[in-house]
Amino acid sequence: MIHVSNLSYLISLLWFPIGCPCLSFQTLTYIQTKRRKIRRTAACSRIPSLLNNHDENNFAEVYHPTLQQQEEKDYDHDEERHSFMKIPTSSSIPIIACSSTIEVIRAISMYIQPNDTIFELGSHLSQVSRHMCETIGPYGKAILVDVQRSDAKSGRTMNRNVHDFVPIYDFHSHEDQNTCTQEATHVPKFSWASFTQLQTFHQWRSALYEPRGQSPIRFDAMILDVAASIGNDLYMTALTTAEEFMYQQQQAMIRLKQHEQHRPIRVIIIKSRHLSSLARRLIHSQRLFDATVQLPNTLVRTHEPYIIASVGVEEYRRTIPFVVRPGDSCIEVGCHFGRTTVALYNATVVANSNNKKGFCIGVDIGPKIIQHATKELPHIPFAVADAWRVMDLLRLKSRYMGNNNTTPAEATEWGYDVIYADLGGLSGPDGLIESLALIDSLARGIEPRTIVIKSVCLNRLASRLKALTNEWQKRKISFSKI
Repeated sequence: MIHVSNLSYLISLLWFPIGCPCLSFQTLTYIQTKRRKIRRTAACSRIPSLLNNHDENNFAEVYHPTLQQQEEKDYDHDEERHSFMKIPTSSSIPIIACSSTIEVIRAISMYIQPNDTIFELGSHLSQVSRHMCETIGPYGKAILVDVQRSDAKSGRTMNRNVHDFVPIYDFHSHEDQNTCTQEATHVPKFSWASFTQLQTFHQWRSALYEPRGQSPIRFDAMILDVAASIGNDLYMTALTTAEEFMYQQQQAMIRLKQHEQHRPIRVIIIKSRHLSSLARRLIHSQRLFDATVQLPNTLVRTHEPYIIASVGVEEYRRTIPFVVRPGDSCIEVGCHFGRTTVALYNATVVANSNNKKGFCIGVDIGPKIIQHATKELPHIPFAVADAWRVMDLLRLKSRYMGNNNTTPAEATEWGYDVIYADLGGLSGPDGLIESLALIDSLARGIEPRTIVIKSVCLNRLASRLKALTNEWQKRKISFSKI
């Protein structure tokens, strides 16, 4: 006959290995994990006392090799996790936009340092490449990459000096040994630079790895000229290429486990007139609030308007006193229930003291949303429209202003002075290219004075993207004060 205490002991031994049908697998796993942690904590707490007593037998009994391996594994895992958190994200790496070769050379003088490892995509092998190699010196490294194009289609290779970067080899054949050897007859001036020509632009990723093996190369900076490789100033392609390059480098830091010893990417230099223009016009909303940047009073409507990037509804609406003038013609795309449209209406129509009659309209793609906004705010015009169909947005103004006791000149005046945009999918951290495409569409089709958009991705870009013209001017001012 089994005693009750012995029976309970046997059940306790068989309970966790067998499991209970009332408990799920996740619950059993959690209980077993907690038991292992308790045993490990208890064992570790006994180690100091055992060391003080110099009891080698007890120490060996407690600090079992399997427990030591588990502790080291957990420690390595925690170190890797914390070290990964130290890796800087691409949102903290500045992007310097240059509009000309002279500005690229100035950017190299400002941001490139001796002994750097540089990746130049769209290399001319001319002034920029020479100045870069002279700056980094013989202890640096330069990877120069370009796309093969014939001189008949483009004159961009006229100023190339290949002899400064590419060695010339003379091949000698040995008939008796049936072998062929090569001998360098010309050593280039910048021997620390290597030049590669690709068949297509999208092959640039292969240049990020060592010639032999799959080991990635760690770079300190990137110089990008998309127009030199593709043949046109595609600034969105330049941005996506720079973003992918930064992501590749972050992954390389993780793979090589050099994020503590090796410094991260310092700067991205892009030669693009369109991107340089965008950098001068794209404003972080917080800089507008703290008066770091002020909009000129002489602003006029143009196909290159100022762009205010804000985050959240509060910042989005706080920009109204800085942007909107009484008597302006405003439109909000993605108005939802019209809360921001009301503030725009009060700033343009109600607060108008000029002879020019103000106008404000809110549009959204959802019919039910517009019905609700019209019911709640009957004195403000709302309409169903798509933000991407610019001609529809232009027709709305003449349709609603014609029924609002306006003069024929005011009713037929095309475009809007200010555009507010709050679109789903573009207001978050994703959709950078779509946001830029929408802004280009609205700017070139409507030609407003200012565009205010609620977008986290554009707000982050505004904090990173810098025009070399402005940075060079700041440098000249700082030197003049010394």
